[in-house]
Amino acid sequence: MVGAGPAKCMSIPTLHNNTDQEALLALKAAITYDPQSLLARNWTTNTSFCNWAGITCSNRRERVTTLNISGMGLVGTIPPQLGNLSFLWLIDIQENRFHGYIPPELANLRRIQYLSFSSNNLTGTIPDAFFNMSSLVGIRVTYNMLHGNLPRNICDHLPNLVSLLLSGNSFSGQIPPDIWKCRRLQKISLSLNYFVGEIPEEVGYLPMLRILYLGGNNLTGMYDNVMYSMVENFAAATEQYLPISDSPICNSPIPESLFNISTLVLIDLDANRLSGFLPTSIGNLRNLQFLTLENNFLTNDPSSPEIDFLTSLANCKALTKLRLEYNLFSGFLPQSIGNLTSNLTDLLMGYNNLVGNLPGELGNLTGLITLSLTSNNLSGAIPPSVAGMGNLQLLDLSTNKLNGSIPADLCYARSLSELNLQQNQLSGVLPDCIGLLTSLRLLLLDVNALSSSIPLSLWGLKDLIMLTLTSNSLNGSLPPQVGDMTALTQLNLSGNYLSGDIPSTLGKLQSLQTLELSNNSFHGAIPESFGNFKSLVSLDLSYNNLSGKIPKSLEEVVSLRDFKSILLRFVLPLAASLVLVAAITLLVKYGLDGVVSTKIDVYSFGIMLMEIFTRRKPTDEMFDGGISLASWVKASLPSSTMTIVDSNMLNGDNRNSVNEKKCLISVMEMALQCAHELPEERLNMIEISARLRKIRTYGMDGVVSTKIDVYSFGIMLMETFTRKKPTDAMFDGGISLASWVKVSLPSSIMSIVDSNMLIGENRNSVNEEKCLISIMELALQCAHELPEERINVIEI
Repeated sequence: MVGAGPAKCMSIPTLHNNTDQEALLALKAAITYDPQSLLARNWTTNTSFCNWAGITCSNRRERVTTLNISGMGLVGTIPPQLGNLSFLWLIDIQENRFHGYIPPELANLRRIQYLSFSSNNLTGTIPDAFFNMSSLVGIRVTYNMLHGNLPRNICDHLPNLVSLLLSGNSFSGQIPPDIWKCRRLQKISLSLNYFVGEIPEEVGYLPMLRILYLGGNNLTGMYDNVMYSMVENFAAATEQYLPISDSPICNSPIPESLFNISTLVLIDLDANRLSGFLPTSIGNLRNLQFLTLENNFLTNDPSSPEIDFLTSLANCKALTKLRLEYNLFSGFLPQSIGNLTSNLTDLLMGYNNLVGNLPGELGNLTGLITLSLTSNNLSGAIPPSVAGMGNLQLLDLSTNKLNGSIPADLCYARSLSELNLQQNQLSGVLPDCIGLLTSLRLLLLDVNALSSSIPLSLWGLKDLIMLTLTSNSLNGSLPPQVGDMTALTQLNLSGNYLSGDIPSTLGKLQSLQTLELSNNSFHGAIPESFGNFKSLVSLDLSYNNLSGKIPKSLEEVVSLRDFKSILLRFVLPLAASLVLVAAITLLVKYGLDGVVSTKIDVYSFGIMLMEIFTRRKPTDEMFDGGISLASWVKASLPSSTMTIVDSNMLNGDNRNSVNEKKCLISVMEMALQCAHELPEERLNMIEISARLRKIRTYGMDGVVSTKIDVYSFGIMLMETFTRKKPTDAMFDGGISLASWVKVSLPSSIMSIVDSNMLIGENRNSVNEEKCLISIMELALQCAHELPEERINVIEI
């Protein structure tokens, strides 16, 4: 029987089976790489080719009927001699690395039924003669590099074709209207190509079509009657499957007649351009198991304040997956959502416009594994019944307006692996029992109003991969146990009120890639153990009260592409402005000879001074009600200046001294004049220089620490004058901003400086070069790799 299995060939060779053997040996010779040496060891003339791996012969004629060498990792070409295997009805070489053209000689295979060449590196076109092979049942050439147009008469000679699978290539042109002549077609897969034009109306005339994949092309439309014709065909199909996934082609509503096909089990219309509202008649699909309508423009009945079709889906007792994300559904979730079947495992309705409270009846869906309602306008508290669903593995309620506290019932969701409640208005404490969620891998609670300390039990979640608590009001210190969370890849605690020393045990987190502790009140030194990080890419310790030196051990963290690109910024004390004083004074020393424009706009400088000394930004929430950073500073002068300045800017022994107050008032007055709303009212560089020299006389009277790290200031100077940043692509190849500046000194200094910094008529003057060389030398000394080699503020 044909295809029943391998058979022993007679010992007497014939001309025909010699032809088959020669064709197979030609294929073996065309293989340049055989990772398992399977053909080399097995395809030998010492045994009958009918016994070779991947070969099946007919019992009576001893002729090759099937060639199946799929998934062997072979590299080579397809030899034309395969066209001599005249009894072959199946050839399967998919999942290898064959390259080159498909030989037209294969069209000589008059008995061939199945051609499977998928997942190779074949190029060229499908030979035209292939479309004259009347015996063909299935063509599968997906995921190659084939190109060309499909012939208009594609189906004139393919009466038996059932599957036409060409996805993942570079075919182009229009889909032939005559495709309807392949009356037995059940599967058409043309996605991920370059087809253009409209979907032929004739596609709807295929009486047996069950699967249609057309996504990822440049198709422009789909006639309504195509969809309706398909619906009629599906009703009679034995395989109740309607996939048109990833096909940006439908501009009409889903035909309501679709919802009368009671035998449908799966509907997948993802990523089309379907519009209109989803009718309640969808509940007629009593056998429906899988409904995905994501990434469309679907709505619900606008006459109802609720998402009414959810009520009708309660009739679908077999429903397991309901995916409706990225649509235009708007309204309240009905209480009847709790009547959906307990078989439901996935409920995804994110990225719509759901409003109102979460119904507690959601807790009735005890089979839920995934619940995602992210990016809607839901409000109110999280019902305890929802938080405590025992089988839930993913709960995503992020980017809504939920308020109240995080329910302690959450601790009953012992299967939970991902909890995302970020960007809501949740307040109160983190439940102490959160450490019971030992399956957690991702915990995302950032951008809320949580105000407790972090429960000690949380640090016992040793399998946690990502922990983000940024932008809350959490307080307390970090315990040494944080170093036990060895699976962590991201730890983000920025924007809270955490204090104390940074635990040295953090250095034990070998998988950590991102560590963000900025905008807190950590003090003390950066732990030397940070040099033990093996995977760290991003480190942000900015805006804390850290002191001491940057550990030299950090230079040994090889995962950091550039040590200087670490987001490591200290809040400089009062000396920050005075360092700037020295730089501008130096600039003006040469600049008065015409190098520096006296009319340069210093608005940004004024804002920067206010930001540095107040630790506030113009974008802070406190400035949303008509009060600006500048008006807030102005209102404090002179009597309340000390109340708005960050206390960390000052030396403890000199707080509230007379010189200190004079210095701060003068700095703030100058900042306000620089940031005047009217440019003509702002100070110029000559006036700023005079003010800064005067301020410096106050600052040197003990207000300024001489031991501050001025690395960041050096980098800032280089950035300002070169208009380059340490993170620019040009500095990825081992060259840093500092080394690039260094090699330019002194002869090439003019080639790296931003020309907009200078006055046109004085470019390239002697004073100009002296000025710029001095500034860059100063910047390099401030940004020396070794902290002990950097100059201090007095030297600056």
